[in-house]
Amino acid sequence: MDEENPEDIDTEQEDPVYDEACHVVVARAYGHSTAEIKEKIEAKEKEETRSKLPKAHREVWGELDKIREQLEEQYQDF
Repeated sequence: MDEENPEDIDTEQEDPVYDEACHVVVARAYGHSTAEIKEKIEAKEKEETRSKLPKAHREVWGELDKIREQLEEQYQDF
């Protein structure tokens, strides 16, 4: 909150909570489910984490994702 006006936010600080709330409200207006919103947030966080890794680690992570997707497709009917 803004220290001088408790009914307002301090716009000089980071505002990820407010951004997330905004995304949820806007997404709900377009009919996205809570699960879809959560999935998009998790994907964004995952991508941010990956971008901080060395290139070789990102490549390995990508290969593991491909294997996971193949296994999910293969065992989808079980």
